[in-house]
Amino acid sequence: MNMPDNPNNWFAIISSMPGEVQALIAAVITATLRIVYDKTENSWQRIGLEGLLCGCIAVGLYSAAGYLGLPSSIGVFIGSSVGFVGVVQFRTFALKFIGKKLD
Repeated sequence: MNMPDNPNNWFAIISSMPGEVQALIAAVITATLRIVYDKTENSWQRIGLEGLLCGCIAVGLYSAAGYLGLPSSIGVFIGSSVGFVGVVQFRTFALKFIGKKLD
């Protein structure tokens, strides 16, 4: 596969990928850029792990979206949202949600 030399070609390649992959890419990029911009972390390992964790969460949420009958084009939105919010905030929300369901 030849590497595209034009940004428009990159967008075309990403657009042709499955929704799960789009969600993963969007989450990893958004989370990484958010952490670097906020300067909340100095370790590249932790920055990379945060991005990968966000990507995994985004893929899981994408699967749930398919189960709920949402369109497959929602992948980038899910990935970007998870990447923007971050793992810590998502975990806090999930624990609160699970706690309310158990009560």
